[in-house]
Amino acid sequence: MTRRVVFNADDLGMAPEIDAAVFAVARAGVVREASLCVTGASAESAMAQAKQLPAGVGLHFCLTEGQALSGPLRGLTDRRGRFLPLEGVLASCLARVPLAGEVERELALQLGRARELGASLTHLNGHHHVHLFPVVRDAVLAVLEREGSLHVRVPPLRPSGEGLRGRLLARFARALSSAARQRGVVLRTLPLWGMSLLGRADHAAAFDTRLQALPDEAVEWVVHPRSSSGRRRRLSLATDAGPEELATLTRPDLLERLARLGIAPASYAEAHSSS
Repeated sequence: MTRRVVFNADDLGMAPEIDAAVFAVARAGVVREASLCVTGASAESAMAQAKQLPAGVGLHFCLTEGQALSGPLRGLTDRRGRFLPLEGVLASCLARVPLAGEVERELALQLGRARELGASLTHLNGHHHVHLFPVVRDAVLAVLEREGSLHVRVPPLRPSGEGLRGRLLARFARALSSAARQRGVVLRTLPLWGMSLLGRADHAAAFDTRLQALPDEAVEWVVHPRSSSGRRRRLSLATDAGPEELATLTRPDLLERLARLGIAPASYAEAHSSS
């Protein structure tokens, strides 16, 4: 039995060195989807290159990096429209300071910008999981009501052993799922894997262990390949062992190993058609 795994590379468009790592794993044949941050410094050049690769592109909705496309947003940006750091955005959303209408407009503009750059938009997720945050999730559901074909990332509904972060994400995931049911929105999603590997210096060994535990159903596996460039450290991204992950995902024998395990890298469309 072939198990389809959607290896999705986050943070495309954040910086040229991140883009280079994403393209490297795409060329290696593992990554079939990538998530574009249109507020990132290299979004335009990233999409120009992405058109040459056999990978779908979705929106990595961002409220914590770069400049808002719609101007200043209450509780999310400074007076110039620059996004606040993650901690400030999270606190603001928990206190329900942002306005849902403003967030929905920003989301619509980011979706539109991604399409202007040439993305066909196969999926929607959030940088730092902002699409799950209170207030923001309401805007996301409003968009999904109109664009039901988009795959949306939903973390496990029960804590996955990642401490406070895991418990918070599970809480947000349950809230999103509950709100979707109330609104009659069907979430097009897959079980999420790969989160526990973020920041692992022993990434190759941990990756192989997780492969052995994959279920029979199709899953989404989030990846964050990085180069070793020092510039990466100056971006407000989670500290991680990205170069180790890049090395794992570009191993010459990886596709052969996946095939032996009955695992086929897939796009979202392929994964949903088999589930």
